[in-house]
Amino acid sequence: MASGLDEAWAGPPVFIGATLFPGLQESTDGICYAAEQNLDWRPIQESSEILGLNITPQFGTPTHHAVRFGLNRLRGVDYAKSDRHLILITDGAGNQGIGPSGEIGANCTGDGENAVDADPMLAEVEAAYRDEQILTWVIGLPGSSNSYGNVLDRMAVLGGTADPDCEQDPGFYCHLNYDPGYDYDFREDLTNLMGWFSYVMTNCAFRLPPGATASGEVDLRLDLGSETRSLGLNPGCPDGQGYLVTDDKTHVVLCEDSCAAMRSEPSKVVATRTCP
Repeated sequence: MASGLDEAWAGPPVFIGATLFPGLQESTDGICYAAEQNLDWRPIQESSEILGLNITPQFGTPTHHAVRFGLNRLRGVDYAKSDRHLILITDGAGNQGIGPSGEIGANCTGDGENAVDADPMLAEVEAAYRDEQILTWVIGLPGSSNSYGNVLDRMAVLGGTADPDCEQDPGFYCHLNYDPGYDYDFREDLTNLMGWFSYVMTNCAFRLPPGATASGEVDLRLDLGSETRSLGLNPGCPDGQGYLVTDDKTHVVLCEDSCAAMRSEPSKVVATRTCP
């Protein structure tokens, strides 16, 4: 997932793409399987097609391959205008690792049955968050928590998405976990999760247009379905209407009332640079 503003500094704040990994095409070495990019980037409101996918993946759980593939897709998103999120959904332990060549979908380590060393994958997630600000969210389906729950917890912590207190409570997962006995409708639950992720990622913080680096250099307009609001700089943020500029001068953040209005209905934020 990626959130941000387009070339005109206006548009839907959250876009989503989907990838099945492993896909249906067997790799040349007969052990790994190639990724299958099911859906390219689109506004999250159009993500219903993801829910209609009915594909049976090949045997094996090459989790590190999937993570690297997803991170590389996100690296193709213009970093200057987007916040980027990787959402991993898995139902078991990663049992195929990335070999010395570093190639995705080929020359796997592991036998496809027993878990491989997760540390290289976790280090990659940690580096993506630390160096590129890519957040990694983790959803563990039934079957994943039995032997892999601790790895998924560590991934959420290192990826910057865990509850800060989760590691202090041994009965609390740091990732989003489905208990083995939970009778769930994956289609319905995924629909609800997409709505929740959209809410979380629509965090009312937007990168400033190029060249606008100081308070007062940006005019914001909030276009709602029912009205258009002009938003001014508000030193009293987070209370009230308007926006503030972050201390590093790279983002504008909507105040609470304006943020709530943006989330209440389909909307867009338009930013323009003010001439001196």
